[in-house]
Amino acid sequence: MPRIIPRPHIHDLTLAVPPSIPEPDAVLSTSTRRLNLNEAPIPPSPKTLAAMTQALTDVSKYPDHNCTALSQMLSGKLGVPEDRLFFGGGSGELLQAAAFIAVGPGDEVVVPVPTFPNFGNGVQLANGQAIGIPVNAQGENDVRGMVDAITPNTQVVYACTPNNPTGGLSSRDDIVYLAKSVPSDVLLLVDEAYQEFAAFDGGPDCLQILSERDGLWISTRTFSKAYSLAGMRVGYGVASSTELAQAFWKVRGNFTVNRVAIAGAHAAYMDIEYQQAYLAENARQRTRISDGLKKFGFDPYPTSANFVTAKSPEPTDALMAHLLAQNIMIQALTWPGAGPCLRVSVGSNDDTNALLSAIETFLNGNP
Repeated sequence: MPRIIPRPHIHDLTLAVPPSIPEPDAVLSTSTRRLNLNEAPIPPSPKTLAAMTQALTDVSKYPDHNCTALSQMLSGKLGVPEDRLFFGGGSGELLQAAAFIAVGPGDEVVVPVPTFPNFGNGVQLANGQAIGIPVNAQGENDVRGMVDAITPNTQVVYACTPNNPTGGLSSRDDIVYLAKSVPSDVLLLVDEAYQEFAAFDGGPDCLQILSERDGLWISTRTFSKAYSLAGMRVGYGVASSTELAQAFWKVRGNFTVNRVAIAGAHAAYMDIEYQQAYLAENARQRTRISDGLKKFGFDPYPTSANFVTAKSPEPTDALMAHLLAQNIMIQALTWPGAGPCLRVSVGSNDDTNALLSAIETFLNGNP
């Protein structure tokens, strides 16, 4: 029998490389406004930078695989036992791991459409089937539609709040409904990559709700967004049981969270004042972007994240080309029933000014 390498299920995967800017000299380009990847527009806090700088002197040694500093801190802050925490190189890695842990050939998972693709990619790798349920008109997970889609073959229900790419924040009632309605032997996976932004907007405490669920659940979070550590790649999760958390440790590679990242994440989490100032500024600039897009005829979704997604009245190709010519990168996207949309990461005040000015120039016919 002939050998087939790569295997068919790998060969059939779509090559989805995140949009980025090449760094051949390993130095960040500052000539382009990166409003396409939902990164923080500010550097880590001085305390975070100091902790990472100190950790650099020890990078000849492998890091603490157990992430003990993070584990102890998060256990105390979140009120969960350390043996129910797990870590990885960003929450995206944990989402794929969840698929490997819970999904097998022919299994079904229920996901919102659109949403962050990493879990869906993992499902495809595991030869499972994703059952997509369109988000509602506010860009929020349609939790009742998702529960209605559960069948005897369903292994996981994946919810994302605030949802990426729409920004919709699920209400407390919606999370409670999921926690109570998803069968106890079906894994309820809640992706909370933008949890800090949601909390700033008064969103529900998902961990508190999930802790009262009579069944399997996990929550995944990241230090990439609200802590300005996207380049360090640190994610963590909380599981409903020690056994479920240990499954993530079993599939994780060795030392996937590096020494500098651990030090930075620990310091960043503790620097509450710096983070709260950033969250407040993010909310201000987010409102400016939404209001500006409305004035230009776009229809923004309500958002509790660090980005704004808006329906476009026209195809977006020409506008995207114009913005790129002005060294402004944003994300064009669409999904069934939505038409052309734009997703804009919230940047600095100068970024907002440049973005809105460039869009106005384009709409006035002055490319």
